[in-house]
Amino acid sequence: MGKSHAQKILEEGMEKGIEEGILTTLKPMIAKKFSRLPADLEEKLDHADREELIKIRDGMFDFESLEEIREILE
Repeated sequence: MGKSHAQKILEEGMEKGIEEGILTTLKPMIAKKFSRLPADLEEKLDHADREELIKIRDGMFDFESLEEIREILE
């Protein structure tokens, strides 16, 4: 049996909420680590998918430059 329309909408909303939660954490982390969060990178983060955001989150302690984050978002 397939998912109802309401279930699909609920899942989409939950997914969006998870992405927003990751972004809420990532942006200040990037700004603190690199002393800034350039506007172009913030824009790319805002349009990133969940997998990209998770990859960035998981690599935060290993990144040495903003370019490494930009590469994930290309």
